[in-house]
Amino acid sequence: MDLSSHAGENSSLWKELQLLDEKPIILDGKLVKPSNCFRLSGNPPKVIYNTNCPDELKKKIEEIVSKYHPVEDNVSYFYTIVFNHNEIHYTGRITPEFKKSNDQPSSWHIVLNEVFFGHIHKNNDHWENTEQRPPGLTEKVGALIDAGSFYPRSML
Repeated sequence: MDLSSHAGENSSLWKELQLLDEKPIILDGKLVKPSNCFRLSGNPPKVIYNTNCPDELKKKIEEIVSKYHPVEDNVSYFYTIVFNHNEIHYTGRITPEFKKSNDQPSSWHIVLNEVFFGHIHKNNDHWENTEQRPPGLTEKVGALIDAGSFYPRSML
């Protein structure tokens, strides 16, 4: 995540995250910037961590974000998805992504069966995927999103 590209957005939050980024951490035996372990998505922002992000770093990031955006217990931006398609059972996670100052998701980050499935978005009532995936599977995931099961209560 390039924190410098967010300079105009809630500048105090981004400045603190940039300061944190100046202190590299060891991750999987490599020295990396902390921003390689997470990304922010949504309005209000929700932190999404990589699976190997150290707990100590997660705690620091949560403290920084909660200073500027108090945590709302009833809003979730990370969902579990479970369904069958063409005789294959899928489990995974689905995360809405937002454009600045927009409460409706512009796209969705999808992981199915522990494999990145892609970012999907709707274009003229048709679901499209950034990755080459079977169109029927992309449409199935899109139909589940259209059913409204994955919207935080604040968006309904």
